[in-house]
Amino acid sequence: MLTLSLNLPWINGGHYRDDLRREEAQQAAAEFELKDYQAGLREEVHELTVMIDAARREALLYRDEIIPRSHRRWKAPRPRGSRARAASATCSTRAGCCSKGG
Repeated sequence: MLTLSLNLPWINGGHYRDDLRREEAQQAAAEFELKDYQAGLREEVHELTVMIDAARREALLYRDEIIPRSHRRWKAPRPRGSRARAASATCSTRAGCCSKGG
């Protein structure tokens, strides 16, 4: 028994065209996937840039305004007694309590 196998493009042209179309479709899908991945990376870089900028602004705000303001308040001269404490002490002594503020 003799088996002869020939691969003739003009006879199997439809099969080759189908293979070619399938490979082209796979290539197009890979290109779309690459573009989608690149767009995702761009979006992530943008989000990180925005977060970095917000953190930078917050750090500058702390450095230039919040910390100096709190230092000024801390170093500012304070009154000896507050009015609330004085009023509380007066009320308790009038009520006959022995201790201040109690």
